[in-house]
Amino acid sequence: MLDLVVLVPTRHEASNVAAVAERVEATLSTTGTAWQLVFVDDSDDETVAVLAGLAAVSSDVRVVHRPAGARAGGLAGAIIAGLDAANSRWVAVMDADLQHPPELLPELLEPLMAGTAQVTVGSRFLQDAGGREGRIRPAVSSMARRVVRASLPRARTVTDPLGGFFAFDRSVADGVAFSGHGPRFLLELLVLGRQTLVAEIPYTLAVRADGRSKAGPDEGWRLLRQVARLKLASAPPPSPLPARAAVAVR
Repeated sequence: MLDLVVLVPTRHEASNVAAVAERVEATLSTTGTAWQLVFVDDSDDETVAVLAGLAAVSSDVRVVHRPAGARAGGLAGAIIAGLDAANSRWVAVMDADLQHPPELLPELLEPLMAGTAQVTVGSRFLQDAGGREGRIRPAVSSMARRVVRASLPRARTVTDPLGGFFAFDRSVADGVAFSGHGPRFLLELLVLGRQTLVAEIPYTLAVRADGRSKAGPDEGWRLLRQVARLKLASAPPPSPLPARAAVAVR
């Protein structure tokens, strides 16, 4: 059994995946952990061939390709598919666009190894971390974060519940019925997972290395539906009605 699997969902990231593999290997090769990098790929372009080449030359790289018609759930669905293929005590998740620095994986892993956390979240919103540049996207992100934290109490344990850079002990996810249909898997994990200890590390979101964002205009609606579903799933069961007093029949 491996110590760590790093899950990287990909879709049309041919220009970035080799750099991801190189930087992950350079970072983790000095940690003394048994690890594997798993790309969960939903591509229809040259990314498929590039990933096959990486896996052919390195036993530390594995590719799970989801063909067209088998890509339910988008990003969250890809992570769940990766979990099914991951045989490790710990799992880390990061994007393929290199906005999540692979060099911070040891810091993300440290609380899990020390037993001081079961989920570690990279946060763009801690005091010494940097968020996004520009005006519109940060405003939208801030509003979405407020809605999530107001609606879902378990999401308030971290400052960045909608992020995509995190790690967790596999035991907190085993047996949990994740839907795989929301845009944010971390949110599902925070609300439905079995963790009791959560830690955060600060990081600055890097500029996308190449390509373009896959976020579409309907992502906000998908997030709202996900929040509504999780709110229902996490609501306490209704209190039982008081038992009726027995009535004697005469």
